[in-house]
Amino acid sequence: MYKFNTVRALSKSNLIEAIQQYAREEVLAKKTNSIVENKDVKLEKINKAFVSELEKQVGKEIPTTSKQEMKRYSISTDVQENFRYLRDIMVDAVLPIVASASTLNTLMDVRYADYGDSIKFTVENKALYTVTKASFKKRHAEVQKAYRTDVILSGENHKVTVMADLFDIMQGTAYIGLEVMKTAVSIEHALFADGYASLQSALTGSNIPSELTASGFSDSAFLTLKQKVQAYNGGGKVVAVGTELALSSILPSGQSLVRLMEDGDYVKNGFFSTYKGVELVPLEQVVDVDNQATYGTLFNDKQIYLVSVDSDKLIKAGIFGGTFSHENYGEDNANKESLHTIEESWEVAVVSPSICGLITLP
Repeated sequence: MYKFNTVRALSKSNLIEAIQQYAREEVLAKKTNSIVENKDVKLEKINKAFVSELEKQVGKEIPTTSKQEMKRYSISTDVQENFRYLRDIMVDAVLPIVASASTLNTLMDVRYADYGDSIKFTVENKALYTVTKASFKKRHAEVQKAYRTDVILSGENHKVTVMADLFDIMQGTAYIGLEVMKTAVSIEHALFADGYASLQSALTGSNIPSELTASGFSDSAFLTLKQKVQAYNGGGKVVAVGTELALSSILPSGQSLVRLMEDGDYVKNGFFSTYKGVELVPLEQVVDVDNQATYGTLFNDKQIYLVSVDSDKLIKAGIFGGTFSHENYGEDNANKESLHTIEESWEVAVVSPSICGLITLP
C-alpha cells in the first residue's frame, strides 16, 4: 500500500496506526456486509491518539482546569494549524486504503505520487507486425515499428469545505476518525466518478467502433465480443463488468425456459458468477452526488463492458499527495465552528492500447 511522504513522517505515531486499522476494518465490513465491532471504542482510541499527537506537535498540553481554558486552547492559531496538519495526514493515510476497495478498480489503474511529482503511464502498442511473402532477392519487406506512448498525469486541484470544531473532539463529543473517513470516502467517490464519466465519454458515438458494440444481449453477441476482446488484447482472461441490474440481463437466449437452482448463483446473487466461461464482475452501485435529491445512482444500469483483466486497464488515474487544508473565517459561524477547505489533487484519463466490448441493454 502506497505511503505519502507526509504519512511516512508520522509512521511511528500511534495515531497513524489507529486510523489505518480503523479504515481497514471499515473497508472489510463493507465487503462482507458486516459492521465494525466496538466501533465507539476504536473511535475513542483514535481521538486519544489524535489529542496526544496534537499536544506533542504544539508543545503544550491541553488545559484541564476548565472548559473555558480548553476552548481558548482549541482556537489558538498554532493549535488550529496543527489540527489541520494532523487531519490532512490522516486523510493521506487512509485514502489509498479506501480507494483500493472500489469495484471500479477492475477498469481503472490508480497510482500515487507526492506533492509536486507527476505520474507516467507507458502505453504499449499492441498491433502485430504484418508478415508478407517476399522474393529471395528482395532486401527487405515494408519497414514497420510499433512505438510506445508515454502519458503524463500531473494532477488537477479539487476542494471541499467542511465545518470543524476541535473543541468537540477534545471533549469526546465528536470523532476525528469519522470525519477523516467521510472526507476520504468523499474524495474517493469524486475521483472514481471522474474516471467513470471519462469512460462514458470515450465509449459514446464514433469513439467506439460498431464492431465492438452490441445492442441488446444475446449469446451470439456476447461470445463474439468476448472473442474479439480476447484476441486483440493478446489473449488472457476476459470478464464482463456491469452493475448487478445490468448483469442480471445475462441469461441464455433462444430458450423459453431457464432452470434456476434454488442455491444457484442467479437466485442468491441476482446474476450468474460465470457465463459461457466469462466471469461476471459486479460494479457496486454508488450515489450520484449531483442528483441526490432524486436518489440518482452513478453507474449506468444499461451497459455491460467486456474487458481483459490481463491487459492494460482502460482508465488511468493519479492521486497526488499530500492533502492540504486552510481555515476560512475562523469562528465566523453562529455555532462558532470553523470552516476548513481541504484540497486534494488527482487526474484521470482514458488512454489504453486495450480494447473493450460494450453491450447496451434496451
